[in-house]
Amino acid sequence: MFFVQKLIKSKSIDCSKIWIEAYDHTKLWNDVRGFRIGQANSFQQVSIKCIDIEGIQGFRGIPCEEFSFGNHLSELELIYFKPSHSFLLEAALHKPLTSLQLIDCDDELDDRCISLIRQLLRNQRLQRVQLTSLLWQQHFGFFLADFAQMENLQSLEVTLRNSTDEEMRSLEAILKRNKLSELTIHSRDYSGSLESVLNEGFNSMSSLRELHLRFVNIIHLPNLRHLDLINFSLLRFSKLNDDGIAVLSDVLRSWRNLQQLSIDFDYDVSVAECSLRKLFEAIAGCHRLQILHFHWLEMGDSVVPSVCRMIESLKQLRKFTSEWQRDKSLTEEGFKQLEPIIKRNGLYIHMDSIFM
Repeated sequence: MFFVQKLIKSKSIDCSKIWIEAYDHTKLWNDVRGFRIGQANSFQQVSIKCIDIEGIQGFRGIPCEEFSFGNHLSELELIYFKPSHSFLLEAALHKPLTSLQLIDCDDELDDRCISLIRQLLRNQRLQRVQLTSLLWQQHFGFFLADFAQMENLQSLEVTLRNSTDEEMRSLEAILKRNKLSELTIHSRDYSGSLESVLNEGFNSMSSLRELHLRFVNIIHLPNLRHLDLINFSLLRFSKLNDDGIAVLSDVLRSWRNLQQLSIDFDYDVSVAECSLRKLFEAIAGCHRLQILHFHWLEMGDSVVPSVCRMIESLKQLRKFTSEWQRDKSLTEEGFKQLEPIIKRNGLYIHMDSIFM
């Protein structure tokens, strides 16, 4: 702690954010006080890993009202949040937060947590909000009405499960306001209403630059082509099949400013080689692409030439990763065709689960 405190006093080092992994209640208490978190001359952004914190009762007699952040706290990030950690939310009330993130919430929120979160969301300074659950089992759609009242909201990440019609109307209002620059949806909405609202909203979201989707069927999102994205991710469990690849390939041809692309295939959904070739051809047209990532890609020797042409056409590409190859159809001979590309100066390439 002494070393970090010395860094805080150094004007040449940016000490705007600190990450705390509290192994017990005493350490959390000491860190928050010792680092003067939230004070004007110290860390104003904090990330706390809550997995070993059981609640304010564990602070050995320290009253809840004595646990507090400084009046300049601008960002609060809580990882593995549980209802027993509500004292952290209470300590952030009336602070000038611009970012509130509850990541991988481990238990269902109780009424007290919901009330505290809603109080925090009334802060019109907030520009970024993230509410996600561990393994995407929980539903935070009941906060969509609160998000819809946030005039300055620019970045939203939320987990949704079988949202109600009223919740979808709130999401529709958020999208139509056209103020989001970043949107991430983790969904298990089997009714199809979410895709319908998203697809309609994409018609008017000229401000959106980053979009990340999980458990969302891209087949129902042809209006993606109206967006002007620089970063797009189709995350795991989106069931990307041949029809989905056809839609994605068509959409990619419209994204001339795309700089980052991440595609997670599903290990239990096989796709045709002709579909992959069309996808690689579409990606090759994204000439500003700098980072390209695949997960569970089924790449055999026969599609390697298409991959080579894709990489060669991407002159600004600096990082290409393909993790967890789905099978062993890419042989050593096929991999040798990639070697000249791999050795291209300045390009980082990582491919794993090959020849194992």
